[in-house]
Parts: sequence; structure tokens; C-alpha cells
Amino acid sequence: MDEAFGPIRMYVHTGSAIGETKPKSAGVLPGTLRIIAMMLKARFDSRYKQTPFFNLKSGNPVVVPKVLNDEELKNAKRVV
Repeated sequence: MDEAFGPIRMYVHTGSAIGETKPKSAGVLPGTLRIIAMMLKARFDSRYKQTPFFNLKSGNPVVVPKVLNDEELKNAKRVV
């Protein structure tokens, strides 16, 4: 998994881990600062506006939303 996702940088909520040896929380502050930095960068260069769901120029949805009627909603909620 390291090859696909990179090394582990942060351990959080380790108190609820299953097992006798629970890892200690680590890397929370650097991880949080990294996420904040990524959010600020996206805000300043307007990348936060880029989404696969909307056309960037027009602001319209890429696909027209379909509102389900009662029967379609019931079928969608049905447990398989």
C-alpha cells in the first residue's frame, strides 16, 4: 500500500483500536497543518472551484439532475 498511497504520516483515534497493543497517536499536528496548507493553496489559486460535477465556465451541472418519483425512490431504498 505504501507504493500506491505513500508512507503513513498520521495515526489518529488509536484509543479505540482493537487489540492489546494500541499504537500511540502521532503526526496529528504536522498532518493537520499539511491539510490546512493544501486548502489555503487551493483557495488562493481557485482550484477549489474545479469539480467533476460542474462545468467550470458555465457553473451548470455536467449531468442534468433527475428527481425521483415516490416509486423510484422506494426502489432505490430497497435493500438487496
